[in-house]
Amino acid sequence: MPVRAAGSLLLVFAVVSLAAVYSTACPRGKAAPPEQLSSLNDVRIGMPEGLPAASKSLFFYDQHGHFGDKVQYNSTTTDSSGGTYIIHCRGGKCIGVEVKYPSPGTTRETAVSVMNNLLKGVAPRLSERDDDDLRLHDCKLPGEFFYFGDRVRAEICYKDGTDVRVSQVNVWSN
Repeated sequence: MPVRAAGSLLLVFAVVSLAAVYSTACPRGKAAPPEQLSSLNDVRIGMPEGLPAASKSLFFYDQHGHFGDKVQYNSTTTDSSGGTYIIHCRGGKCIGVEVKYPSPGTTRETAVSVMNNLLKGVAPRLSERDDDDLRLHDCKLPGEFFYFGDRVRAEICYKDGTDVRVSQVNVWSN
């Protein structure tokens, strides 16, 4: 085969190979998944652990938050209401997020918005809501508890039992 024909054949093969890789990696009309988080608003329960691990400007690995096979990442910044994020990961994915607010806390409306954002695209329909002050769970203070099927639960923890200011929002997945 002449050199010119071999070069053309190689070029055609390279273009076809590149097109095949592109079409399987990036379906038309869809962007490739991000390699890191751009803001705290991008945090979701169930996201890959690689996202907070690669987002060095937003999170750092907490060496003291390593318990068994669970690792923890803490936010280096705060959200618009002053909340700091703690992401718990196991098996390569995010299984829990805690958002803690400094005194005087944040509003319930903000807390519900943060909770919904953390659950976006992951949680099934709300199956039960419980605001019984006797059920403390992880809150240590009175709060509201939301159950999404039997695998996802969310908690809004109130400061000082007032049901006015929120100190913490927790979202957990089994």
